[in-house]
Amino acid sequence: MKREVFSILLEKRVNDMFITNVVLACLLCVVLLSSVNSFSPFLIPNPNKCGNGEICYEIRRPTGRGPSGGRHVQAQVRTQIRLKSQVDDVDSSLSAALSETQTFFDASLLELFSKIDVDSSGSIDESELSSLLTSLSITASPSDVSALFSSLDVDASGTICFEEFSQWYSSTLSNQDSHADSVRTNILSRHTAAQFETMTVPNSVVTSALECAIKAPNHRLTEPWKFYLLGPKSIQSASDLVPSKSLKWSKIPGWMVFTSKKSDDPVVHKENLLAVACSVQNFMLSLNSNGIGSKWMTSEFIFEEEFGGIVGVEGGEEEVVGCVWFGFEVGGNKGKGGGKRRKGVEEVLTITE
Repeated sequence: MKREVFSILLEKRVNDMFITNVVLACLLCVVLLSSVNSFSPFLIPNPNKCGNGEICYEIRRPTGRGPSGGRHVQAQVRTQIRLKSQVDDVDSSLSAALSETQTFFDASLLELFSKIDVDSSGSIDESELSSLLTSLSITASPSDVSALFSSLDVDASGTICFEEFSQWYSSTLSNQDSHADSVRTNILSRHTAAQFETMTVPNSVVTSALECAIKAPNHRLTEPWKFYLLGPKSIQSASDLVPSKSLKWSKIPGWMVFTSKKSDDPVVHKENLLAVACSVQNFMLSLNSNGIGSKWMTSEFIFEEEFGGIVGVEGGEEEVVGCVWFGFEVGGNKGKGGGKRRKGVEEVLTITE
């Protein structure tokens, strides 16, 4: 139940305001966890446990309070981590690295758990959960807090033990990882569409893509972009500027022209152009996520005054950066993979000292 509830929360399938606030709380907890640099008192150096110059640690983890309530029983789980100065084979090295990473994660999670467990009882009660929400400036009614608490208190013991907290937190991170994977997949699958169907893309999809476009980074918050969505008459006039392509181009249903605000300051002018280029990428990625193909077109004719006149670009104030053709791709745009690149990361990356 708990896993299903938080999966729904993270995927934003519920519109309740309190649930939205809970999602924010989860994300803030992730930030808090990442900022933990010390694992004391849970990760404790213990040189007496090791020999041969090795460094060892032990972890003390509270198991929490069981259904019987009232009386807290603390158990200690001791895990030795051996960090060897020299590793003879790759398998043992990888195993040690994974063990160390998992141990540090567990210790970090314990540190976070202890921050919420104010009275150090080894478990989180409803009042402590309520205090956490308040500290995060999240407004929640008592019934809201109870509903959230019940979803986390799997065994209905009246408290949230570390195991319950850990299971919820791990599932939350898993959902976040899944979201990250989907974002990466969208980026890697974007490609230049070669042919488009004549069907028009719904306005809602275009508007959504523009909402993403204006979220592009822009230094000094100049927001230098303007967008021109060409209608049928303008598309025909623009296509006629290249007679040999007119028949084919005039059938492309979507033409979005991107312009950048001019500046007398050469640095600001360049920054504006770069910001608009980023907005183009955002626009195309949003379209791709909705199954819409696109092509960033920078043919010479779109930079000429005649094209600007058709579009309505004010030549003294702005300049054309490019035009994105878009529409439903012939054969669909799923499963085609991203555009091929001749060079890999290792060929274009330089790491300096």
